[in-house]
Amino acid sequence: MPETGPSGMTPETVEYRSRGRVLFIGATAVLAPWLRRNDWPEPLRPAFLLLDDAPVTAAVRMMRAAGQAVSIQGHLGAYRVRLDDGRDVAAELLEPGEVFDLIVDAGDPPQLARAVAPFGYFAPLAEGRELADVVERLSDWVGEFEKPRYFAYRAELCARRGGGREGCRRCVDACPAEAIALRLTAVEVDPYLCQGCGDCTTVCPTGALSYRWPPRTESLPRWLAALESRPAAPVAFVNAQQPAEPGDGWLVFPVHSVAACGPEVWLTLLAAGAAGVWLQRTGLTAPSVAALEAQFGWVAALLRGLGYRQRGVGWLEQLPEDGAAALVSEPVSLAVVESKIDQLRLALARLTEVAPLQPTSVLLPFPAPLGAVAVNADRCTLCYACVSVCPTGALQAGGESPRLGFVEAACVQCAQCQSQCPEAAVTLEPRWLTDAGQRRRLRWLQEDEVLHCPDCGKPFGSRRLVEQVAARIAGHPLFTGSRQRRRLYLCEDCRIRDLAHD
Repeated sequence: MPETGPSGMTPETVEYRSRGRVLFIGATAVLAPWLRRNDWPEPLRPAFLLLDDAPVTAAVRMMRAAGQAVSIQGHLGAYRVRLDDGRDVAAELLEPGEVFDLIVDAGDPPQLARAVAPFGYFAPLAEGRELADVVERLSDWVGEFEKPRYFAYRAELCARRGGGREGCRRCVDACPAEAIALRLTAVEVDPYLCQGCGDCTTVCPTGALSYRWPPRTESLPRWLAALESRPAAPVAFVNAQQPAEPGDGWLVFPVHSVAACGPEVWLTLLAAGAAGVWLQRTGLTAPSVAALEAQFGWVAALLRGLGYRQRGVGWLEQLPEDGAAALVSEPVSLAVVESKIDQLRLALARLTEVAPLQPTSVLLPFPAPLGAVAVNADRCTLCYACVSVCPTGALQAGGESPRLGFVEAACVQCAQCQSQCPEAAVTLEPRWLTDAGQRRRLRWLQEDEVLHCPDCGKPFGSRRLVEQVAARIAGHPLFTGSRQRRRLYLCEDCRIRDLAHD
């Protein structure tokens, strides 16, 4: 994970240093005016990567990349560029050990297809900007810069902690800056690429990724206090850089990113009496919009299932003309806790308690972080692969008895169990089980007879598992004899003794 400071604490800021080494990428005709330019201001040092073989006469650092794919990695002050033939562009155009600080990509399309480009990377043609305007402002990007470290990460809460290769990846899919990489038992966030959109913290089911600028435990109490002073007011989260003005009677909270305010915040405010929670869409990237709309979807399904008629949450720009009354008639200011999933469940418990309807459960769409798992009894062999990868302890082994237990209150629907089951016996069932006692109760999803060793009598496993293994290897040349087949039903100690006897 990202580096830590001398005290072991994660530093609060990320620092960049740019010395003015600029790489221009594009066709010769597009870059011609700058290829011929000889009055570059200090300390800009331009170099050119030309994507064609058109002739040019210019005394500049340049190389050709006609027909080559261009790979760009890094960020402001530390860009590395390679061609698919293995050539390192900096090694050919700069001094030994140097890298590019800035990139002006005049390609069409650009080399990086990210919704949020790294600092110091400019693609003016794709952005509808004039190349000349970008070039004239390059000097502003030379020097030392810093930005906040927007996120905090706790690997022990991550839904990849169980080691699944195909398990939870919601933060990766949501990040418009492509700043998050999958690792076997965790994720890794590049703090230099992260620009604080907050999408990862909104979609993270466990709270392993949280927003730290400011943290929810600091901001939410202020918002609840403001709502308590203005009961039944609609709440608007707006972009602090370009805030909307929804009108009189609103509680308006400017934030760095509205995407960092997730369902646990919305539902807590609704339980406290807000007349809807509305987010400003202006300024969000397409991935951010998609991530938030997925959260809107399951929250809306939950509220409908509980009998609430109001829409509850949505885009400020799509607010119904008739407005909305407070969602609950008996608002309560809930406690603010550090755990995201616990905050969500606190709000849901209150909304369920005073809901117009009292169903036993409400079915929810993916990606709701609430629900059950179902096990196909004919397929499950009680191998406990699902237990070994469950990051929250929702799935549990039965001790000395071969059985599989489940506690719904702990499940965050991360899909690790489903992806890692070798028998494809596990499926997810997103839902809100309204009875708190039932959510917390350990229930058994699968049980089997204990197999006892025929030689020593020791219980050692599930009869179903051993019999399925025996069925699968039937006919194998190493297990054609009755003694070899019988060996499968022995405990580990007796099996070793039997092998030694042979």
